[in-house]
Amino acid sequence: MDLQNCQVSALRLSDDSVDNSVKLAILNELRDGIEIVQSLDYSNYLELLLPVFIQLLNSVDVSFHSQDINQKLRMVVLEICHRLPQTEVLKPWVGELISCLMQVLENDNEDVASLALKV
Repeated sequence: MDLQNCQVSALRLSDDSVDNSVKLAILNELRDGIEIVQSLDYSNYLELLLPVFIQLLNSVDVSFHSQDINQKLRMVVLEICHRLPQTEVLKPWVGELISCLMQVLENDNEDVASLALKV
């Protein structure tokens, strides 16, 4: 996934008019291509998508049903965050990410919270 596709994905994910099922499909595509991030300019990737991921975790309703689209969306965001390379480039985002993950731990169910702990 190139930087232009990341920009388009970030815009669609942050658009409230886009249905969560479409957002889930975009997130699944991002998760499946996460290894490509290492070949991209990682700082630009984080700058584009990490704020969107945090916004999604803060805004998508918590669900306690494993088949609910909101829970699936939250899980995929956390899976992507878990698979991000832990390098110096991620350091500026750590505080905001930890704050968001603490909210997940306090509010979500056990499955989602356990994934948040792995990040």
